[in-house]
Amino acid sequence: MVGNSCARDIAGAKKMKIETVHFGNEKCTIADHHISRFDELIKIIEAEEGYIKFNYKWADKVVLKEKDVKDLINYRQNLYKLKLIGKINDLVGYGNISQRQNGKQFIITGSKTGLIKKLDAKHYSLVKNCDFKKNSLTCEGKVVASSESLSHAIIYQLSPKTNAVIHVHNTKLWEKLLNKVPTTNKKATYGTIEMTNEIKRLFKRTKVKDEKIIAMAGHPDGGIVFGE
Repeated sequence: MVGNSCARDIAGAKKMKIETVHFGNEKCTIADHHISRFDELIKIIEAEEGYIKFNYKWADKVVLKEKDVKDLINYRQNLYKLKLIGKINDLVGYGNISQRQNGKQFIITGSKTGLIKKLDAKHYSLVKNCDFKKNSLTCEGKVVASSESLSHAIIYQLSPKTNAVIHVHNTKLWEKLLNKVPTTNKKATYGTIEMTNEIKRLFKRTKVKDEKIIAMAGHPDGGIVFGE
């Protein structure tokens, strides 16, 4: 819902649990997003359409410097060259990489950055906190955090020694590892509560803590590795 009246447009949409965009200079603290020009709406739509399945609060500001993402940039570039992270076409990208910042906070590649050949600091997002029950997170940066952020977050929570998580796509690897390493249920798709619950199940019932690898049955070609 896009509207310029907090009382008439935004409040009504919020009651119906519709995501809201407030347009104009009126103060409207209940809106999910604020824009002063209609072209700013494009960035919000691009972050939402077809990728992100969780709710989020995003502060669009510079919070990360090149030194903060130096290692992430180097490793991500190697993965991109191997086509473990990349794009299917000019609209669909895949794969992401993250690094623990401190405590439960972590830095992760932004949504749709698989489409970009070489990244810099503006292509990363800092995830501040997550609420798995509400399927939501709070992030800061010039991009919205990756659609797989909650999968990364639950691993950091369940594995305190883990400092990095990598999600890649590769058909041959996926077919070889499916059901031979800890594997999520095929009904659990990416970026959903079901996926985070499946990862929790694997931590309880398999040796994923030792093997540090997950095959995602409901996310074709997808897998996760993690470690210190």
